[in-house]
Amino acid sequence: MKNTLGKYMALGGTLMVSYHGLKYWMRRHDEANPRSAWMDHLYATVIMGTVGSAFVFNRPTPIFVSAFFSGMLIAPLSWWFSLQGYNGKN
Repeated sequence: MKNTLGKYMALGGTLMVSYHGLKYWMRRHDEANPRSAWMDHLYATVIMGTVGSAFVFNRPTPIFVSAFFSGMLIAPLSWWFSLQGYNGKN
């Protein structure tokens, strides 16, 4: 357990920090931002999925499939799960 726990903790921490960093970078001047929070969430999720798969795969097809999967399945589901704590208010 000692050999594997740190790896997965680091992976989860990296995902969380990169998501919040991307969201901050896209929302840092929110008064001039024409995009909705949903679009920023979608962009951040697709960027993270694409870059993460580029580290794992060395062919373009799985990287494209990962970007598509992130945009079509992971982003809407994670957005919906995040709204469940707010009772539909964002």
